[in-house]
Amino acid sequence: MCATKIVADQDQKAAQNHTRECALMPDCVKAGYGVFTADGKYLTFDQAGNQKAEQALKASKKKDNVKVRVTGDQSGDTLKVTAIKIL
Repeated sequence: MCATKIVADQDQKAAQNHTRECALMPDCVKAGYGVFTADGKYLTFDQAGNQKAEQALKASKKKDNVKVRVTGDQSGDTLKVTAIKIL
């Protein structure tokens, strides 16, 4: 849910300040996840990637400034996630 505004504004700072607790709220989970690349592009995760991201967030103790390493195959602005690790 928060991603819509963050992506529209290309606001990486807001993404960095987004909390784990908010990212796990039902509306955020339903909206899906994604990642800003090093060059500032936002890629949305495929359905399996959304599930992997949710599981990783639930398992993490990190409360905010969540950074991840994601591997997968990019197709347009979507990332077919094969693995995700919270750093």
